[in-house]
Amino acid sequence: MEFTTHNEAIDAFTPSDQR
Repeated sequence: MEFTTHNEAIDAFTPSDQR
């Protein structure tokens, strides 16, 4: 997954398991 300055939008659909 791509890393952004703020992973707010990504955090919305990204499972904590992948973080």
